[in-house]
Amino acid sequence: MYGIQSYGRDSYVVYWGNCRSPWKSISRLYPLVSNYFSFKVGNGLTVWFWEDVWLGDISFARSFPLLYRLARSPDVSIASVACSSMAPISWNFDLIRNLNDKEAGELGSLLVVLEGVSLSSSPDSRVWNLVSSGVFSCKSFFDKIIDNPSVPLFPFHKKLWKADVPHKVKFFMWSLAQ
Repeated sequence: MYGIQSYGRDSYVVYWGNCRSPWKSISRLYPLVSNYFSFKVGNGLTVWFWEDVWLGDISFARSFPLLYRLARSPDVSIASVACSSMAPISWNFDLIRNLNDKEAGELGSLLVVLEGVSLSSSPDSRVWNLVSSGVFSCKSFFDKIIDNPSVPLFPFHKKLWKADVPHKVKFFMWSLAQ
């Protein structure tokens, strides 16, 4: 599949291609789109413990940077860090050295956050945070980027998509404006 990384889950930004390939432009939107996804943890096999947003609003890598820097392998699944799937879960963070006082305090905070976590036999899934159903829709994403001033849009974007012309023409005009 185009733009899939070696672990088979996420696309990465593609910097090569030609003007007839829309995948280059589409893949550049991935960092923006990924901000609105989170994970619903089931068995924990496909969700990364440190780098994915699966509990709270930001990843543990950003919430607990001292511990993240000490992790022997930062790209491990939740199931790899959880020593047992039975509640309460015991955690093995596999750190490269013993902790100092500041890092121990951060570990205590992390353990408080993880206190109610449990795994199940169901597979992990992604949740789209912009709608209550959790299912991705182009409309919800479009509405979000229209409201976002950091995403540059050409001045006639609203009129273009509402125009009564074939989709090919709309897409061509949009591509031309980009």
